[in-house]
Amino acid sequence: MPIWSKVDQLHKDSLEFRLLRMNGYNVSPDSFCWFLNDEEIQDHLKTNIDHLFLVMLSVYRATDLIFPGESELEKAKEFSRKLLKKNEFVDEIMVSSSHIKHEMSTPWMARLKHLDHRMWIEDRDSNVIAIGKASSVCLHADKLTHLASKNFELRQAVYRREMEDLIKWVKKWGLYDIGFGREKTTYCYFAASSSTSLPFESAANVRKLMAKSGILITVADDFFDEEGSSDELEPLTEAVMRWEGKELKGYGKIIFKALDNHIKETAETYRKQHGTDITNHFRNITWDGLDIRDILRYLDPDPDPYPYPADP
Repeated sequence: MPIWSKVDQLHKDSLEFRLLRMNGYNVSPDSFCWFLNDEEIQDHLKTNIDHLFLVMLSVYRATDLIFPGESELEKAKEFSRKLLKKNEFVDEIMVSSSHIKHEMSTPWMARLKHLDHRMWIEDRDSNVIAIGKASSVCLHADKLTHLASKNFELRQAVYRREMEDLIKWVKKWGLYDIGFGREKTTYCYFAASSSTSLPFESAANVRKLMAKSGILITVADDFFDEEGSSDELEPLTEAVMRWEGKELKGYGKIIFKALDNHIKETAETYRKQHGTDITNHFRNITWDGLDIRDILRYLDPDPDPYPYPADP
């Protein structure tokens, strides 16, 4: 195979590997790490890196998702990283060196994908569409940039609608202006929506679950740490143990009712999708997540005054 064909094949294979692995397919690193056993192509990449830095960037990005023991991916990452560090070869007309530095300085898992997209969209001075793509797409850069902008705006609209629904839920159950502690609705939703790597369309329920759980844990934590007396904390703790809050009053009643609604709502969504009732399992997770045993020790110095609820 001619050397230029090998380079082209490496570019395609690295893009294919990343696409498949990021979408959950079981694909072997051998599918693109074959170049590590080919001295000819390695020498060619080193010698012509000024023309092939996009290929190396695709190789580097393909190594983002590494599982333990995948030494080939580690070697491919190190090989491409060394070449990409030589910023003098970067053609600033094609892509800003700052973008490549961003790729290498910030781990994949630490980046906010949608903010990365915005960064590329807003870079009007470089041919950012070419990053990790075949050069032929440059002919349609304006159209692709327009579509990317529309997609970003659509996602933002969905996020705004979900945020509005979350605020309505918080207000409905009395958590928004509870009168003490931290109001973390926006913070919890941002953390949930920016961190999940699930497909955008199917992650709505996950974002809602994470955000509501974070809000409830924050409110409950502040109640136990700052506001609640032992006369208020003990009934709430026992209500969570029994999962029965009819006798609760005040802040404890607000927290328990919101928690109960959150669990019922999530369990019902899961039941409709998978046909399984996870209510009891979710309640046990909540028990562990609220550190109930430590709370009980605070209320009663006797060790383990109450047993854990039975496993689901």
